[in-house]
Amino acid sequence: MSFSGFNLDSSNLESSPEAKNSPELSQDQKDRIETNRKRALEIREQKERTAKLAKTVMDTQSKKLVDSGAGFFLDEEELIEEKKKEEIIVEEPSVPTQDQHLKCKKCNKKFPDSFLSKNFDLNVCDTCRNENSEDYDLITKTEAKEQYLLKDCDFDFREPVLKFITKKNPHKNRFGEMKLYLKCQIVERAIVVHESLENLDEKKEQKVANLHKTRQRNYEKKLQNLRKEARQGARKLADFHKHEYVERLILQSDWDEILSEQTTESVWVQYKFSPVEPALNARLYFNRQSQVSPAIQDANDNFFRIEKISNDNKSLNIKFKNEKVEIRRKFVAPVQKFQIHFGDKTKKPLPVLSLDVSSGGLGVSSSQDGQLFLWQTDNGQIRRILFGHVGEVNVCKFFPSGLVILSGADDLRLKIWSCEDASCPVTLTGHVRGVSDFEIIDKGRNIVSVSRDGSCKLFDIGQSKCLATVGQFNCIINCISLSELSDSSLKELQVPERFEALNEREIGTENKIVACGSEDGYLRILSLRARQVLFEFKCESPVNCCCFISETKVVCGTQEGILHVIDIVEKTTDTWKEMRSSILSVHKIGKRHGFIASTADGSCFTWHFDEEMPSNDNFGLVPRIINASIAGIVGVTCVFPLDLAKTRWQNTASANKLYKSYFDCFIKTFKTEGIRGMYKGSGVNLFLITPEKAIKLVANDGFRYMLKSKDGSLPMYKQILAGASAGMCQIVVTTPMELLKIALQDSGRVVAMTQNSSSAAPQSATRIAVDLLKKKGISGLYQGGTATLVRDVSFSAMYFPLFAYINSKGAIDAESKKPPFYHTFGSGILAGSIASYIATPLDVIKTRIQTTTKAPGDLQYNGVVDSFFKILKHESPSAFFKGAVARVCVVAPLFGIAQMFYFLGVAEAIMGLKSIQPT
Repeated sequence: MSFSGFNLDSSNLESSPEAKNSPELSQDQKDRIETNRKRALEIREQKERTAKLAKTVMDTQSKKLVDSGAGFFLDEEELIEEKKKEEIIVEEPSVPTQDQHLKCKKCNKKFPDSFLSKNFDLNVCDTCRNENSEDYDLITKTEAKEQYLLKDCDFDFREPVLKFITKKNPHKNRFGEMKLYLKCQIVERAIVVHESLENLDEKKEQKVANLHKTRQRNYEKKLQNLRKEARQGARKLADFHKHEYVERLILQSDWDEILSEQTTESVWVQYKFSPVEPALNARLYFNRQSQVSPAIQDANDNFFRIEKISNDNKSLNIKFKNEKVEIRRKFVAPVQKFQIHFGDKTKKPLPVLSLDVSSGGLGVSSSQDGQLFLWQTDNGQIRRILFGHVGEVNVCKFFPSGLVILSGADDLRLKIWSCEDASCPVTLTGHVRGVSDFEIIDKGRNIVSVSRDGSCKLFDIGQSKCLATVGQFNCIINCISLSELSDSSLKELQVPERFEALNEREIGTENKIVACGSEDGYLRILSLRARQVLFEFKCESPVNCCCFISETKVVCGTQEGILHVIDIVEKTTDTWKEMRSSILSVHKIGKRHGFIASTADGSCFTWHFDEEMPSNDNFGLVPRIINASIAGIVGVTCVFPLDLAKTRWQNTASANKLYKSYFDCFIKTFKTEGIRGMYKGSGVNLFLITPEKAIKLVANDGFRYMLKSKDGSLPMYKQILAGASAGMCQIVVTTPMELLKIALQDSGRVVAMTQNSSSAAPQSATRIAVDLLKKKGISGLYQGGTATLVRDVSFSAMYFPLFAYINSKGAIDAESKKPPFYHTFGSGILAGSIASYIATPLDVIKTRIQTTTKAPGDLQYNGVVDSFFKILKHESPSAFFKGAVARVCVVAPLFGIAQMFYFLGVAEAIMGLKSIQPT
């Protein structure tokens, strides 16, 4: 940079026109300007001195310097000399004479030089090389290692060392040059290394087998790591699941053989109650006379007892009891045992991967070596061997007809077999990894299958093709289960509609859903028609199996031995750990809401739900009747004095001022008639209360039991219908009972109003009943039947649903699985108070109609309508609620006490059965 022509003198700044118009600078600003000017002058002088010095050095040097471009100069003459030293003089070889020519191994002709002789020391002319190009191909070192199993030492160190040429890699320019060897020399070297080509082929086959094993081990290792990560991830979630450990009794596996042989040999039994604490072990001896261990060898033997042995020695009941717990388990021995699958070489039994049985007495099963057998279930004789799959056959099932079999294997295929000739007319393909499970839709026009490739596909049997992919996930799918939803369940689940046109071959998928259990621990519910995920649940470990046990309830078993029962509508789950090993399979038991499961330790167990399947294996009619009778007797005994005062108060018209209020009626009755008078009419009530309460309570439970949906739910309108039906059934006993009770209860009021004991009503229920039968026949006992029907139907329709709702809100006891008795008592009182108060007008009308003996001034009533208008005309609307408080005081504690005793389970305790549950 040059500063010539630019004067930094401050005088110029001051004399410029702009400076005159600009404001005057301060002293600090002037000092700063002067400092910057001096610094600029010093920089210019320094650059000028540097330029002069460089020019002087270049002029004084006699040698020419060359700029290296790296920050320094080189002497040109020295550089030329160094280059001369590096040059190597190579003399061209002289042309060989005729006697020095090489002889070709192929054509025996002499040639001066060739490509093979020059580079590979092989005496073959170029003409023969071109004519036999396949014999003299070039091969890379990598290909030679793979095809002939050679190592680097075989190329570079084994004598003679193999010749090669280098060539630039045509595929990867960034890579180094590749080495090309002569193929015929590589083959000769391979024969030397491996001794023969046959040995080479054997080693190549062994290498492929080892590679397959290595890949399998790596795959299993990755799978184990994936499961480990899933388990660790599940443990990190706080309060993810609370597992309830189920107690377990374990019995020696061959107990049935020891029992049938009638020997003195014992069998071991074990009680396992905790995954941490040690189990209790004991020895049992079979003795049909006492059914108890005759000899005690261990302290734990006292806790175990054989309660029952079947006549065919195929089942027994074992009881375990100590100071903390008492459990019973039933063990069932297999009816027949078959060993069908054996190894071809080892002749040892093989694990069975899948099994299914038809109604026609045929069974189909598969094993680890790909065997698929059709056999008879009565003797285990093999009828057909189904050849066609390659690899393990993971699942096999019968079609609904029982004459066709469907199977899926690791060879990515689904096959359909004929039981008659073992032919395979249809093969379905579409999965890219092994088929793990499938379900047959309706009669078998379509099937849905899942695979380890994470896909769920819908197939058409007729056209042998895949119609659609229902779901695709980034994990292995292990199992599948199919369910058909009702219209109400479809609305509750909010299943979306499919707007795209469906394939005409897709049949029976409407209202169908499938549950898919995956290796990542998810249980997903998919809609077949909508092709969407409706619900998913995360388990703590991979899901091995799943099964719908009802329309909307699905049970799944996991790798860690944990069972989940999931309600996909209510979004609730019951979870417990069976303390066995992994759960391998679950299947629904018939039409009941229970299932049977198998585990990896070789055991099977069944599970039943108390709320769906009572322990008595039926509705439990006898214990319910006994409980209802006891409840009615206790309840009536407690509240009868209140009911007597209520009846007299309701029969008191406004014109008669015998009683001022309900409590005044109660006190006057007690003073004039005493405690015995307070129970006047209780005999007939206690006599008839047994069938009355039995019909009312048991009929309500019976109708609720019958009206339950498939999934066990009971909508509110069905609860109201069950209660109303129970009220309708009870009037057969309630009407004559109420008629006789009111006549006896009201007799004291009639005597008090007439002041003449001679005109009092008969003092026994028998005399009243005989008089009514003489005057009016059997219909006389059903006087006021219509009013009783209206009252009881209305009351029961309100009371029972309300009681069930309030009672269900109580804390459920873990052992009895029902609310405590005091909550049931309170629920009965609250529901009875509300229902009885609302039904009071109907009770007033019924009481007036059923009063057979009238006092002076009492009106006569002819039916419900006549009674309603007469009360409204001669009294007031408030008369319809006369005794409402009294009715609440009677009915509320009556039903509270009755419900409490009904669910206490007195009959079950007497009969040795499990207590009934609220229906």
